[in-house]
Amino acid sequence: AHNPPDGLSPATKDFLSQEADGHIFIGDFFNLLELGVEKYRFSPAITELTGWARKRNITIVAGNHDPYDLLREITPLGVTVVRSLDVGPYHLLHGHQFGGYWKWLSGFAFVQKYAPDIFSWLAARGVQLSNPSQYLTGRGGGATIYNHALGFIWAQAMKYSQETGKWVVMGHTHKKMEWEFDEDTGVLDLGTITMKDAWLEVEA
Repeated sequence: AHNPPDGLSPATKDFLSQEADGHIFIGDFFNLLELGVEKYRFSPAITELTGWARKRNITIVAGNHDPYDLLREITPLGVTVVRSLDVGPYHLLHGHQFGGYWKWLSGFAFVQKYAPDIFSWLAARGVQLSNPSQYLTGRGGGATIYNHALGFIWAQAMKYSQETGKWVVMGHTHKKMEWEFDEDTGVLDLGTITMKDAWLEVEA
């Protein structure tokens, strides 16, 4: 979702308007790592989320852009924050945990503290870590490198599914792929539905 401080996105509000027993966001609800916690703390986005939490059972699975500790710091009462979640036969998580530099970047407190400055410094030099696919595909061989990284993430997700018997539902990749949610993979990447926002309705 990557909701900005000035308010929840139309897609987020559309999702929350759907009647359901619970609403689960699979990571990157806010862009805390890049923009910093203070820009969100008393923001319109938090105010809107607080209002929705009075009407909906909301769970946010922490992602690489909104690490667990930072997310808990600003999330209003009534919203549950988790690192991952089992719902019936499904294991829900953002997906960065399966590999790549984001697994490490979002996992250390000192990186979280200085991340906004790091992002600004890199952006001034043309490096956009928040959108690695755009950055890499613009360089020689970059697309191959990025696709290889996604393949590694998918391999780890499939391994987890095979070892646990759980269907893995994740996001993170922001890239349409040819994988399907079937018995051969045991994985559903919401990036296979759309590059932007998507939701999946499941029965636990």
